[in-house]
Amino acid sequence: MFDTPGPRLFALPPGADFPQQLVTGLIDRMAGQPPEAMAWVEVYLNTARMRSRVTEAFYAAGSRLLPRLPDPVRHRRPLP
Repeated sequence: MFDTPGPRLFALPPGADFPQQLVTGLIDRMAGQPPEAMAWVEVYLNTARMRSRVTEAFYAAGSRLLPRLPDPVRHRRPLP
């Protein structure tokens, strides 16, 4: 998917439909990759509602393997 290793940060303009743009961008970036490559992608989202919206956007985009979308509540770090 990328030529060099490391985390990536992407931005969208204000007012953009984040879940839809995220899904469209991931699908475009994964074009030409084997279908199971999407299952190796891990996307961290800040709320359960956003996770749900992204999942719905993937369902609307058609049949495919989904990336890992960890539950934001379960992966929350305890406060010091």
